[in-house]
Amino acid sequence: QIDLYAVVKEAVEITKSKWKDEVQEKGIHIGMILNLEKVPSVAGVASELKEVIANMIVNAAEAMPGGGRIEIRTFEREGACIQISDSGMGMTEEVRKKIFEPFFTTQPFTHTGLGLSMSYGIVRRLGGGIEVESRFGEGTTFTLTLPIRVEGSGDWADLSVPKKKRHEARIL
Repeated sequence: QIDLYAVVKEAVEITKSKWKDEVQEKGIHIGMILNLEKVPSVAGVASELKEVIANMIVNAAEAMPGGGRIEIRTFEREGACIQISDSGMGMTEEVRKKIFEPFFTTQPFTHTGLGLSMSYGIVRRLGGGIEVESRFGEGTTFTLTLPIRVEGSGDWADLSVPKKKRHEARIL
């Protein structure tokens, strides 16, 4: 069982050098806003989910070369949800369609293009999905939805969302 509050806090801490220390040396400020509601635990390996969240935090920081804010929320909606939003550059429809493909990157000299592909695989293996909303020039929001256990039983809650909706990506 994974405590999402603890995993998010650890991911924020291990990425602090990327979104705070390195950018402050350049005179840039990235604010981190945590809005963490209590949500039920989910099954899986905490280190894998921490890797997913850390990857998304680093991507968000890199999407804001002039600074901005990252907001991470947890809430319950058709499962346990983690939402990572940034006020960065956003992405075009063309880029959005490829973000989960292995080796796709917009920064070929600094990245392998495996971060979001691996993150997507981890979330799907946990029985969840990822939604992406982005406005070019205005930022991006990733929402991870993970199944929760029904209290008092060994069964998983039915997410009641068609699979295509759980990983649908939208550009606004």
